[in-house]
Amino acid sequence: MYFCTKYAFFEMEEIFDSFFRQYYAPMVLYTDRQLGNRELAEDVVQDVFKKLLELDFSVYNTEKLNSLVFTMLKNRIIDIHRYNQRHQQGELQDAPSEDSVEDSFFEIELYERLYSEVNSLPKKISEAMHLRMQGFDNHEIAEQLGVNYHTVRSRIQRGIVMLREKFDKQFLYSIFL
Repeated sequence: MYFCTKYAFFEMEEIFDSFFRQYYAPMVLYTDRQLGNRELAEDVVQDVFKKLLELDFSVYNTEKLNSLVFTMLKNRIIDIHRYNQRHQQGELQDAPSEDSVEDSFFEIELYERLYSEVNSLPKKISEAMHLRMQGFDNHEIAEQLGVNYHTVRSRIQRGIVMLREKFDKQFLYSIFL
């Protein structure tokens, strides 16, 4: 039987909290790209973290924890695609390829690095870029920030130029344009 001391409980809570803060947003962005539905992506990622809380993840080292979480996420995405294929009338959606957990992890780490780099940009550019990453178009961003459409467009373009040194141009355009 496993007895969890108060200290061990708080240590596990810190590990979970740190992992959640580091990977939640990149996992949502990755899942949204796979499913094409932001709300569903957020629900899926929250479900994965909820299931993680139900496990005794203290027995996992960081590498095994990463592998476990990304396997859970990948399997959930595949399940959703399979469900949609069975229950949708008309055109079937393509399920994600059965690529390895390492590939999924790499892509999510890329999104995590992108979030970090966007956070390091000047505040106004960073705000516009974050909203764009959340799926808002330039008109919606302009309305939310209370600025002109052309100002938003200019901020996003400047942000892309600043990030070009660190990321592939095609990757940036697939996210921001």
